[in-house]
Amino acid sequence: MRFTIHTNRRMGIQHYLTRWRHRHGYGIHSPWAYELVTDALCSRSHFYAFEQLKGTDADRQLYRLFVWLKPKRYIACGGTETAKAHMKTAFDETHARSDFEVYYFAADRAWEVEKAFEGGWVSEKSCLIIDGIAHENRKLWEQIVAARSVTSTFEQRDRGIAFYDPARQKCNYLL
Repeated sequence: MRFTIHTNRRMGIQHYLTRWRHRHGYGIHSPWAYELVTDALCSRSHFYAFEQLKGTDADRQLYRLFVWLKPKRYIACGGTETAKAHMKTAFDETHARSDFEVYYFAADRAWEVEKAFEGGWVSEKSCLIIDGIAHENRKLWEQIVAARSVTSTFEQRDRGIAFYDPARQKCNYLL
């Protein structure tokens, strides 16, 4: 019994250390993934737009992610008004568009992910952002990570980001 408790505690520490290392860029060998993590997802830098837009750290992360990705199109299914404002502002401010299409699903609207797959929205050069993966949408997130078409996933505490990009190798990061 004592050994089991020790093992669970040790796994918790290893899990935390893995997340800490990846959040700081250690152990990420892809230059593209390294830039995404250090410049957009886990950056502590202050953007000029943060003073105008009020919101949480998760909303600010959406802003940085949209500025970094420069999507040609995005769809937001649910979310708070501040999250939508951050996405819209970042989308409007970036002019040189990339090939990515971004689909954001709030925790209460994750059931629409299935509709996006069936409707043919998700294709090459797509990015899915799903909130609420820690509890209510955990099974959905695990199915997305296991899908063959998903190439890169970035799992944070309560947000999952999945990329469909055939130019990338399959890799899963815990942040």
